[in-house]
Amino acid sequence: MTSVGYLDVGVASSQQHRPYMEDEHEIKADAADGSWLVGVYDGHGGSLVSEFLKKHLLSEILRQKHSTPHHRMTFEALEQGFACTDAIMSHLHGGSTENVGSTACVASVSNDALWIAHCGDSRGVLYSPQGRPTVVTTDHKPDPRVNSSECNRLVESGGSYSKVGPIYRVMGDLAVSRSFGDERLKGNTGTPLVTSVPEIGLHRPMENGSILVLASDGLWDVLSTQQCGQAVAHIMEREKSPQKTAETLVKLASVRGTLDNITVVVLVMGR
Repeated sequence: MTSVGYLDVGVASSQQHRPYMEDEHEIKADAADGSWLVGVYDGHGGSLVSEFLKKHLLSEILRQKHSTPHHRMTFEALEQGFACTDAIMSHLHGGSTENVGSTACVASVSNDALWIAHCGDSRGVLYSPQGRPTVVTTDHKPDPRVNSSECNRLVESGGSYSKVGPIYRVMGDLAVSRSFGDERLKGNTGTPLVTSVPEIGLHRPMENGSILVLASDGLWDVLSTQQCGQAVAHIMEREKSPQKTAETLVKLASVRGTLDNITVVVLVMGR
C-alpha cells in the first residue's frame, strides 16, 4: 500500500485461469506538485501493448503536463499524452501491434482535483464513503445497450458493429471501440474506427473519504458498479485499508467466476 498526505492506495491483481497475464498497472508521483498518476491497462492479443503503456504512458502525460505554462494537469496534457504514446508505439513496433491492443484508464489525483482519462472498458468509479457512485466512466464498447454514442461514431466513421455470439464487436472483430494498438482497425488514412482518443473528465470537489476504484473488466464483468460500491463501503468500514479492499474485490470477482485477468486499484482520498 502507498500512502501520502491526502491519498492511500491499494493494488491487487490475479491472472486467474488465463494462460498469460495481460493486465498491467502503474502508480507515479509528480514530485513537482505532490500529485499522483495511476493507470490500469488491460491488454488483449498479448501483453506487448499493455507493457508498453506501463513503461511510457504516465511519463508522457507528465511530460505534456510540464510543457504547459503553469505546469498543471489539463485536458490537453492528457489528450496529447495518449496521442503521443500511441504514435510512438506505432512507430517503434509497427506491425507488431496489428492484432495486439490494450485499454487504459488513467487518474490524475491532487488534493483539489480528480482527472480521469480512459479508452476502452477498464472502468473508473468514484464512490462516496458510503459506497454511492458519484462519477462513473462509460465503457467504450460497440454495444448499443452500453454506449450508443460509440456505435454512432463507428457508423459515421464508415465502420459497423455486430453481435457475435453474446458480444457486440467492431466489424465483427474487436469487443472494444477504443484502444491502444489494434492497428488493423485504425488504418493509415481517414477516420480510424478504433481510436486511442480518451474520454476525459475533471471532477471537483471530492468529499473527504471518497474512494476511487480503477479496474480492468475482469472485475466489472461479474460485479456491477453498484455492487462494487456496496462491497467497497463494507470492506473499508471493517478493514480501514484500501489494500485489503483491493485484495477482497479480486477474491470476490474470482468467486463470482470471472474468466479474465483482474487488476484493481483502490484510492482513498483525504483520510
